Amino acid sequence: EQMRMRYKCADGSIDLSRMDLTVSTVGEERMGLAYTGQTSAHFFSLENGEYMKTVDFEEDENIIKIGIVHIPGHENLLYSVVQDEDGNISGTMYNLQKNYRIWKIYLYTVFNYQFSVFSIFSNRGLLLFGRKPDDSYPYTWLWKSWSYQGKETYSYEFETEYDMYLADCLKEAVVTPRAMTYLYPGNNTIVFSHRTHRGIATLAYSWPHDTTRLWRVSSMSESCALRSDSNVPVCGTDLGSVILTANGPSAIQIRDMRSGRKLRDVHLNQPFTNIWSDDMKIVTINKDLSADYPVHVVNFE
Repeated sequence: EQMRMRYKCADGSIDLSRMDLTVSTVGEERMGLAYTGQTSAHFFSLENGEYMKTVDFEEDENIIKIGIVHIPGHENLLYSVVQDEDGNISGTMYNLQKNYRIWKIYLYTVFNYQFSVFSIFSNRGLLLFGRKPDDSYPYTWLWKSWSYQGKETYSYEFETEYDMYLADCLKEAVVTPRAMTYLYPGNNTIVFSHRTHRGIATLAYSWPHDTTRLWRVSSMSESCALRSDSNVPVCGTDLGSVILTANGPSAIQIRDMRSGRKLRDVHLNQPFTNIWSDDMKIVTINKDLSADYPVHVVNFE
């Protein structure tokens, strides 16, 4: 009812296409809601739905995206992507507990927003990936990371012959803001899959110090054989130091994170389109949620 009163359209309906939502179950469990183009975000308790607070932005900061940081120790931080009246895009970090802005970064001076820019929370800070502003073919991609206190801690350039996508951006995609579909940012290793002129490859790089390529393996799935722009889902866990990649429609390959050596295959009875893992389990998801058993959970042994 609070959502309807606050966000209803002239005809009384709620325009969900303009609503952005963020949920945190780390620390104080809460949900944040914002309307694209507005300058305030509202927060509610997940436990009972009660209103908690409103965060107001500057007059020329129209909200595009909001996200509560889910990393333990930083769970009271809110990252937001905002746009000014000239169309310039920036990122801000706000402390929800102490009610103050920590920093603002003018992202439009760092990345070319004519193309996709991806961001994800990591244990080391906020990691962003996108094209350089003055980029031309071959494509030059820029990895940047800022600590949650706003200090730039990482920068690396990477060239490709094809456009890169680190998340499934299709309308029917099933994704989580806690993980990229085709990227895993470990504490000391970044692993991602990418289309090359020889097909789909999974690559691992060391970071944030002395970035070098650790390994590269060819990856193939049923979808890759049918579509040249397909990619291979990737996830991992630092505790076991392993990387997991899809290997066809219903199998997972487990590799050593630092060497890329294949450790084992896991075969499932049902197809999946996305995988996610933590230190204890693997979760596979079929974007066709009407299928029998669209979600599988596999425990690490």
